[in-house]
Amino acid sequence: MKAQACIWPYPLLALLSLGICFGDSIKIAGHTLDKVVISDTANDYIIRNPVDGSVQKVFKKRADVGAVAYSHDRDKLLEEWRRKQQEQATREDEEVRSREKSDENQVSNGVRIDTKERRPVSYEAEEEQGQNLRGARTSPQMPEQNKALDSIRAGLNSSAEHAGDHNEHSPIDPDLLKAAERGDANAQRALGLCYARGEGASRDDPQAAKWFRKAAEQGDAGAQRCLGGCYALGRGVALDKAEAVKWYRRAADQGDAEAQSLLESTVIAAAQEKETVDVSELQRLADRGLAHAAMLLGDCHADGRGVPQDAAEAVTWYKKAAEQGDVDAQCKLAACYSEGAGVEQDLTEAGKWYRKAAEQGNADAQFLFGFLYEYGVGLPKDETEAAKWFWKAAQQGHTAGQRCLADCFANGVGVPEDSTEAVKWYSQAAGQGDLVAQRKLGLCYLHGIGIPTDEEEGLERLRRAAAQGDAEAQCELGSCYYAGKVVEQDYEEAAKWFQKAAEQGHGFAQFSLSTCYLIGQGVPQDLAESDKWLKLSRRTVEVEKLSVEKLKRTLSRQELHEVLKQDK
Repeated sequence: MKAQACIWPYPLLALLSLGICFGDSIKIAGHTLDKVVISDTANDYIIRNPVDGSVQKVFKKRADVGAVAYSHDRDKLLEEWRRKQQEQATREDEEVRSREKSDENQVSNGVRIDTKERRPVSYEAEEEQGQNLRGARTSPQMPEQNKALDSIRAGLNSSAEHAGDHNEHSPIDPDLLKAAERGDANAQRALGLCYARGEGASRDDPQAAKWFRKAAEQGDAGAQRCLGGCYALGRGVALDKAEAVKWYRRAADQGDAEAQSLLESTVIAAAQEKETVDVSELQRLADRGLAHAAMLLGDCHADGRGVPQDAAEAVTWYKKAAEQGDVDAQCKLAACYSEGAGVEQDLTEAGKWYRKAAEQGNADAQFLFGFLYEYGVGLPKDETEAAKWFWKAAQQGHTAGQRCLADCFANGVGVPEDSTEAVKWYSQAAGQGDLVAQRKLGLCYLHGIGIPTDEEEGLERLRRAAAQGDAEAQCELGSCYYAGKVVEQDYEEAAKWFQKAAEQGHGFAQFSLSTCYLIGQGVPQDLAESDKWLKLSRRTVEVEKLSVEKLKRTLSRQELHEVLKQDK
């Protein structure tokens, strides 16, 4: 007879580690029950009760065990198992119905309290379960701010855990109300929580805020934390982050750890969203060693938010955060060294900090670090290293990294030339809206590079990029119409696209447009206009030559931005 695996929800695994099961398995209430469980210990064979693990019988011979496998004991064990499973299922159903009934009166304004677990449930959790909520919802927030708001909701709603249990199905205790009206701070806080949760009365946020304030003004830390939560969420009072920070600070100064956590969340979220921020609180967090707070404080100094604009001070804080491993600070510090903002320009130091951020997996830093290697800016030129870092960024979905990696494969720069691989990465970048990749993918389709020729698809991709303002695509499209390649020859359409590209400073388009005006193709003949565009085209060529040399000497933010937009 074939042995089968035993599955038991009891602490018998150690005792049954040598156990085997004889006979077929039976499915009951979704569980697998083997007819007989046997443990082989030395020369003894033991049959155990599947329900409680107790020893049923000890045999000296395996043949005896086989006989018992089909004895009447099996039916008794199965019947006991069925009964226990049914009892458990009934209890679980009753608990679910009880919770659902209790929760019906607990939903409003984006926060629900699970009365069994006493935990706040945010909108995000409700929406994941596909449930509808009543009341006003908060406006969409960034991920960091969502975390902060969830934390604040938790702080406001979980505060009642130690304030005494009030039966939500019973009216508010008259003695509690009298004590609160006499000025008892504990009673005032507890009463505020009743109104905040709708326990003993309909939920009433203004009343909750009123009683929290009374207790908070008497120095009750829990009430101060709750009042801070009211201001942070705009519950019962006007939304006011500064007031929230004030009350969280008062509670935190009394040693309220939860208020300290909420204070940090609120300050950090406000700074990240570039809202009005209490710089003194941000600096206090930075002085305590919170790296991200130091980075955000650097942003405040760089932008002049809450403090006078001071690039040097920004660098100071960026460096403190960067040295603690904050990846955003490392990128910003690298940019400061790159362009000499607040610190003497040092491209080698810029490369050092981009490397640190890149090695932590930051896709932007990986791309920029590869860019430095490709052009030899602040680092020895190394196309293999450039391709390596482009690949790392591309793997994380970095659009420019994907396009640059495609360029590497298309031209055999740092990697073996592989047009099929180039098309793959152009496709991914184009799918994310990169116009240069869109145009290059169109050219691949037009000329059958790395993919079967498809002129219609290629032309469509060129049109998409051109329509969205890519000057190179506009010039390519103009050339197609001018020469009658892929499309019927149309000088007017050609001149239209040359004009669009020329106005963006595209040198070849400027020269082509000059030719159109000289001959009168697609536009009225105009020698003055022709001469104008010819001069502009020559100037553009000279500027392009100079820009490459200048790039090797400096890497300002604006230049970097322009270079990243250009075709390589």
